[in-house]
Amino acid sequence: MVASVGPASLLELVNQSFEVMQTSLAQYKIAGYPPDILINVPKRVCRFFEFYKAPELIQLGRQIARDTLERYEELH
Repeated sequence: MVASVGPASLLELVNQSFEVMQTSLAQYKIAGYPPDILINVPKRVCRFFEFYKAPELIQLGRQIARDTLERYEELH
């Protein structure tokens, strides 16, 4: 039973469904073709329409990439 479903929450529901599908497809492809390096940026750092967070998310992605590459270089 959905009590207060508005346009925004319906859009978020559709987006979450899409994300579940995309995540499943990505996991399937990664299992079949494992990459040398996988950089994971958490999906929950922003919501669907939070485009204004782009600068901080780009910085976060860069930092995660640097950390991941450093760990990779230490192991190889």
